[in-house]
Amino acid sequence: MDTDNTDIMTPTEITCVLANDETRIDQTGRTLATARSHYERLTLRGNYFTDEAHVASFNEHLPALEAAETAAIRAAEVAERNARLVLAQTRSGGVTLAPEEFAAAEARRSFIAEDAERLTLAEIRDAVARAIAVGDRPLMYLWHRAGRARLRANAEGRLPERGDEQARADLPRLFGQIGDQLRDTRLDGATKRADAALERALAAAKTAGTRRREDEQRRYREQHYPGFVAWPTDR
Repeated sequence: MDTDNTDIMTPTEITCVLANDETRIDQTGRTLATARSHYERLTLRGNYFTDEAHVASFNEHLPALEAAETAAIRAAEVAERNARLVLAQTRSGGVTLAPEEFAAAEARRSFIAEDAERLTLAEIRDAVARAIAVGDRPLMYLWHRAGRARLRANAEGRLPERGDEQARADLPRLFGQIGDQLRDTRLDGATKRADAALERALAAAKTAGTRRREDEQRRYREQHYPGFVAWPTDR
């Protein structure tokens, strides 16, 4: 999701995305816990065992455990990415319009997108300042998105520089003014929820990664010390 194109998430979409990610982390976490619980029951007390039946069970159930670890890691990675995308949107001055204003903005979207690529930065700065001066909310909305995308394209080398340093310095300030006027207050709660989701995703990824490393150690010991399976005591 790019916070300056049409893929910006609405507050409802943000809630659904974060809730779905939370559910997936819970589900994959439970599956992993169940797999590991079954795995533990295959071991004897102590650090090592040599019972061939246990070794066979270990090898038989290893694929299911690895799949559970992979799913848990993947769910955490997706949740982390989505939480960061939400935070990028909410912390970069998410803007919105009234429904009737969106219709007016849509009618001019293609023209502003073309101007954002064609005009110099100084010309864009002047156009943005005029929109703010007359209070044209649909136009401010369009310039907030297209103008910021232009600055980013210049910075990334996707569009050649056509402007002066003063205009480049003025535009972020003007976009900040638009962000203050058109700020979507419905996103206020999303930042806190996304922060919590990010923290949880990072913790889930760390736990699943630790479990995977433990099992890689077991496989190494089994390969290099046939008949012995180690169960880490420092979990």
